[in-house]
Amino acid sequence: MKISYGITVHNEADELNKLLEFLIHKTHENDEIVICDDYSDEETQFVLQSWLQQYGHAKTIKIYQRKLDGDFSAQKNSVIENCDGDYIFHIDADEIPHENLVNILPKMLETNDVDLVWVPRVNTVEGFTEEHRMKWGWRVSDKGWVNYPDYQARIFRNDEKIRWVRPVHEYINGCKTYAHLPPHEELSLYHHKTIEKQEQQNEL
Repeated sequence: MKISYGITVHNEADELNKLLEFLIHKTHENDEIVICDDYSDEETQFVLQSWLQQYGHAKTIKIYQRKLDGDFSAQKNSVIENCDGDYIFHIDADEIPHENLVNILPKMLETNDVDLVWVPRVNTVEGFTEEHRMKWGWRVSDKGWVNYPDYQARIFRNDEKIRWVRPVHEYINGCKTYAHLPPHEELSLYHHKTIEKQEQQNEL
């Protein structure tokens, strides 16, 4: 079982550096990392090339550039077209999966023959206020997690019939069978952002 970890990125050097450090050291030997870069700034380019030069001989790391042009589905579908794995795990540059999820993923997918796996996500937002919570109707746990489990359609079979649709607020289409991971932290994605970034994204 080979997993392709697909990433789309634009000017997120610090977040991308943390994600790549995790994926390079924690994914399985035959897994691959596929990165679509929307012509990022020099700092992000430096991060990409540094990891490629340091680990490209030992890990399959594919990096290519493609202009977003306001179409998130087309960007993510280009990632699919560059993936060779049996399944694809799409991860945003500002997310990191729990180590346990990465460890068990190949065996889990071999045991559960489904097209799509919904993954719970731990959202934390730095700097949000009660006013923000009320404005957006957030549910916030005692741990500060926003809207958990906030299920995300991220792990899917590498199949020509499965693609992202809609330029904005995109979703995965073409899956006939699916499963939800239990809402446990060790099976989740971590997603941390600032309130400023949250406000920018809400304007899309």
